[in-house]
Formats: sequence, structure tokens, C-alpha cells
Amino acid sequence: MENYTPGRWFTSDYQSVHDEEGRLIADCNMRFDGSADANARLIALAPEMLRLLEIATDHLHASNYEGEEDILIERIEALLAEVS
Repeated sequence: MENYTPGRWFTSDYQSVHDEEGRLIADCNMRFDGSADANARLIALAPEMLRLLEIATDHLHASNYEGEEDILIERIEALLAEVS
């Protein structure tokens, strides 16, 4: 994954997301149904969620489990492929 702003992202005013240098990542203030704050928090966590999914996939591959874990690996890898 190369074409996104790396690093931790933060909600600065609860409706926008910025990187560590203060650059705007997303402005969630476009919705007027009360979801802007929640959307901003979810977007701000995206880099960490991506990192944890990659770690989980590596651990599942290394565990050599079969069955349910295979389905989980397939679903995580499909999700990661959509993000790449």
C-alpha cells in the first residue's frame, strides 16, 4: 500500500481528520445527520486498523490452522486487496 498518507491520523475538530503534520486527510463535515464526528473517528483509525489486519493475516498464515481460519484469512486478504 503506497498511495495514502502514512502515519497516525487524528481528529482535530471532531469533523475533520489530519495527519501528524496537520495536513487535511478528510473533511467529514459534509453530512448533517449527526454522523460527521463518528465518520471522522473511523477514518482516523484506518491506518491502525490496516496495520492490525496485516499483522493478523501474518499470524494466521504462520499458525498453519485449517478451516475457519482459512476463511478468515481469505476475507482479510480480500479486504486488504481492495485497499491496495
